[in-house]
Parts: sequence; structure tokens; C-alpha cells
Amino acid sequence: MSKSKRQKRSATQTLLWLLSLFLIGSMVISLIVVAFPGLYGAAPEPTATNTPSPTPTPTQPPATSIATPPVAGPELPTATPNP
Repeated sequence: MSKSKRQKRSATQTLLWLLSLFLIGSMVISLIVVAFPGLYGAAPEPTATNTPSPTPTPTQPPATSIATPPVAGPELPTATPNP
């Protein structure tokens, strides 16, 4: 059997190799987390607060049985006849 010589990897190749391993590892861990969510404790669901809904305001005042006179402004000056 002959031994083949192993070439020395460049810094770029080593960096790409490490980046690939990190990517594969993170994908495997995320698969485990998604497949078994009970192992890591699910986050509690937020509880809804019971806030009262706003009541609509009336658009017109309530009808009354007594008629009110219309509001009048100050009277305009009248012309006086000249003597």
C-alpha cells in the first residue's frame, strides 16, 4: 500500500471547512429543537387581558318633548328715519 501525500490546506480552505461544519451543526440542532419542542419547554402563551370595549357615544342629543326656541344672535341695528 502506498501512502498518498496529504496536501496542506490554505487558510481559505480551512475557514470554509469550519464555516461548513458550523452551518451543518446549527441545522442539526435546529432540527432537533423543532422535532422535540417539549424537551426545551415551550414558551407560555400570553394571556388575554379582559379590557372592556369602548361604548359608542350618541351622535344626537336625546329627543325632548318640550320645543325650545331657536337661538338668536344680537339684533342688527335698524335704520332710523331722518327728520
